[in-house]
Amino acid sequence: MMKKNILALFLIVGPTIGFISNVHALPTYLSQYNAKYGTTATCTLCHTTPPTLNSTGTAFLNSGHSLAAIAPAAAPVNTTPPPPAVPPKTVPPPSTTVIAPPPAQSPSAPAPKNAGTSTPNKATAKTPKKTVGSVPITNSTTNTVNMGVWAGKWFKMNMKNKGYYTEGSGLSNDRETIVRYLRIQSWDPANKVLQAALYEQDPQTGRWASQSLPLHYIAGNPLNFRFQSQVTGDSEYAFSGRIRGTEVGGVLENARLKTLGGYHLQINDEPSSEEHWAGWLTITGKMIQEEDVPVPADVVLNSGDNLISQ
Repeated sequence: MMKKNILALFLIVGPTIGFISNVHALPTYLSQYNAKYGTTATCTLCHTTPPTLNSTGTAFLNSGHSLAAIAPAAAPVNTTPPPPAVPPKTVPPPSTTVIAPPPAQSPSAPAPKNAGTSTPNKATAKTPKKTVGSVPITNSTTNTVNMGVWAGKWFKMNMKNKGYYTEGSGLSNDRETIVRYLRIQSWDPANKVLQAALYEQDPQTGRWASQSLPLHYIAGNPLNFRFQSQVTGDSEYAFSGRIRGTEVGGVLENARLKTLGGYHLQINDEPSSEEHWAGWLTITGKMIQEEDVPVPADVVLNSGDNLISQ
């Protein structure tokens, strides 16, 4: 009885196994397909949901399992022509043109500029010399400074002495401001000296005294120059200064004098006296017209180093 049951089971299961083998694709078919066509297909190539076949699986089954029946369609051919090739940029070679040198000039002298016109050549044009009044500033032959413009000019000057007064062993401060008048008499070009005289009036007696005061030219031009002066005697002065003048229409209109540094020294020459004055000297002056000078004319004419009565 056992043998009959086994035989009956075989008869039932056997046909079923054969049917299943006809419906399901074997894994070897998929491996062969991918190997042949270079794809990575999966079971869904032939099945919707295994074991149900899709159209590709049905075609494969009906062809007797021929891989050619389900071969992948060829990729569409691109018929669009490729873009034209862009030629590479080319750099032109450097120029080899040789520039010829300019032709040599003729040895003959060139024609002067402004030929045929009345415009003077810069090389030959002469600038007129600056003058003060009717006196030229520079000498055309020796190119030396001409200070003659100052001859006859007057300056009212404030002379400030600031220093010390001594008598015996005593020492005290001393300050004094004196108004004096300076007249420039002439210009000595050989020694470069403006000869001048200094005038002072005694406030107690009213008498005038004059003293020579040479102004030694140092540097500059007639309208702006430096000088130095020194006077020795009972009263000794030494200073350097500057005179600046202004002209209007070629005529000297005004000028100022100012010292740059100086000193004064005075010693009482009486035998029994021990009085001394010494200190700094500051002078400022302004040019004035001759009619504004209070110095008497006879004092000016007899100017010297002696005391002259009015």
